[in-house]
Amino acid sequence: MAHSLTRRVAGALLTPIATAVGYFGWLGWHEEKREGPDGGATGPYTTWQVLGFVVTLVAIAVAATWWSETIWIAPVMTTAATTAYFSVDAATSAENDGLWPIGAALLMMGTALGLGLVSVVARAVQRRSS
Repeated sequence: MAHSLTRRVAGALLTPIATAVGYFGWLGWHEEKREGPDGGATGPYTTWQVLGFVVTLVAIAVAATWWSETIWIAPVMTTAATTAYFSVDAATSAENDGLWPIGAALLMMGTALGLGLVSVVARAVQRRSS
């Protein structure tokens, strides 16, 4: 029991740290918005940056779920960390247009739902293979 609790506490502490490394590694060096071919603004992130971060989040969720043997740590901690990092980044941007809270809310819902599903599947695979 104590071993399981230790793993859960460690997972709850390490998951947001791993998320920070992923967030700033993939998205921390973005550029300013660019004018797209149709004249509209695009960015500040490119598609491959976001996809790289999503793959990193999935890997963190699977690892945290398998290691801590619980499905709640990854979705809760990773969602909270990602939303916080995005919110600070967007709110302090020179191009802040005031719409970042909507983006943060959508990011929070999508991350929670997506990583919740990843964690449930990862835990089911872990149980099946045990």
